[in-house]
Amino acid sequence: MEPTSKHGEDIETFFRHLAAEPQPLLRTVKGRMRFEALVDDDHDRSWYVTISQGDVALSDEEQTAEPDAVVRLQAPLLAEIVAGRANAMASLLRGDIWVEGNPELVMQFQRTFPGPQASTR
Repeated sequence: MEPTSKHGEDIETFFRHLAAEPQPLLRTVKGRMRFEALVDDDHDRSWYVTISQGDVALSDEEQTAEPDAVVRLQAPLLAEIVAGRANAMASLLRGDIWVEGNPELVMQFQRTFPGPQASTR
């Protein structure tokens, strides 16, 4: 089962945008990550991200090499983070995100998530 189609589309668009051009915030970063978006107790969707000095490659297929970091969270929360409506660091500190492996890689990658949208008030 996929994340609800809207969540899956938003997440996919975010990762594809990162892979489309070099990412200056990741120019000193090298590593492999797996994002697991939990849809329900029995289903998840994974994205495999490889970073090499600012270049990002994306795959949704299982990789043979073990990732350096695994990030697990609910699909709606990941969709909110990639849309700039939720903060990844705050979510991690609340325990809404589970990380296994290299926390430094996760900290560097989270800088690519958009910040909150400007208030119109």
